[in-house]
Amino acid sequence: YIHISAYSALYAGSGITIDNFSGLSPRCTLFSESDDFSGKSLVGPFFTAKEHKPHYISGAITLNKYVQIGCNSTIMPGTTLHEGVAIGAHSLVTKSCSDWGIYTGTPARYIKKRNKDLIHLADSA
Repeated sequence: YIHISAYSALYAGSGITIDNFSGLSPRCTLFSESDDFSGKSLVGPFFTAKEHKPHYISGAITLNKYVQIGCNSTIMPGTTLHEGVAIGAHSLVTKSCSDWGIYTGTPARYIKKRNKDLIHLADSA
């Protein structure tokens, strides 16, 4: 019960976990690892760990049950989207999101609570 729409990319070097009844809309990108673009290290896959690892950003991404991510959104390393989180289209998630919240924007911010009625629909699936 997981849906990953067309043109989504999952860069899972540090791990990505997606729980049931969750999904990605088209063109979502999940990065469990990222270069640091601050200028403190060299950027790119052709450099050794010694040359760029001290400033490399990494951390597993977790999408718990009932998480939905809107189209063209980006999820950054080390974030957990707790149960029922909904991410609006074109959002940038840089921090973990609390249960049953709707988040949107760049960076994503809490907007309001999400309705839990969908749990009963999943029970009959």
